[in-house]
Amino acid sequence: CKTIPQVSRPVCMSPGVTDETVHLVVVTVDLDNPYNRGTPQPELEEGEHIEIQRVPLREGLQQVLDDESSGCMPIEGLYMFAVGLELGKAMMK
Repeated sequence: CKTIPQVSRPVCMSPGVTDETVHLVVVTVDLDNPYNRGTPQPELEEGEHIEIQRVPLREGLQQVLDDESSGCMPIEGLYMFAVGLELGKAMMK
């Protein structure tokens, strides 16, 4: 890693429910490096099923906000990011 990642302070995920905390880590990825090309392959644990779908950022975030019909539930952090991005865009108009 050529640059030091940015690491947030601890952030609670479910205040009042659990003492779980997470850190937001921002890294820079060199997409010109051949190691970073292609589709990453997950290392699944027994009973795990992960499907990777690459979509454009705007399309993907809109899908997170709109797509209840698929029966999938978005991760809270991703959903909040998508809502915050939409709110920011609305405020810029």
